[in-house]
Amino acid sequence: MTRQVVLQRRLETQRLQRSGLPSAADVVRLLGCVQSQEYAHALWSLGMRTSGLTSVDVQAEFDRGHFLRTHILRPTWHFVAAEDIRWILEVTASRVQKLNQTIYRQAGLDPATLDRGLALIVEELKDGRYRTRTELGQALADNACAWPTSS
Repeated sequence: MTRQVVLQRRLETQRLQRSGLPSAADVVRLLGCVQSQEYAHALWSLGMRTSGLTSVDVQAEFDRGHFLRTHILRPTWHFVAAEDIRWILEVTASRVQKLNQTIYRQAGLDPATLDRGLALIVEELKDGRYRTRTELGQALADNACAWPTSS
């Protein structure tokens, strides 16, 4: 197989030279997890692999929760299809948490504090409620005074 054939197949598989997929979520499903550290560029990358969606269309899919953005493979941002997040987290969460230990220590986040934060986030999201990152951050900050501080 020549270098040119390999390059052509890669472009086609990545949907950069074939017909695009109908939705950004379809692109995320095809690719598995999509690096999204640079959010606007990552949305553009998804749009380039669709059949003509605009940035507004791609953003709307994200806003509807068709694909999500989280630290699923390592402590960097990735898009993942909503229906795939649970099984991928089962496979990757322990590694990501291990990689995050240094950050947790630097921020003073011991296991008890992380557990309280998780419980608060679960409470904020129960019954199908949606919260932005800013709203969740505010809820955590508002409830921090009720948490015992470590000495």
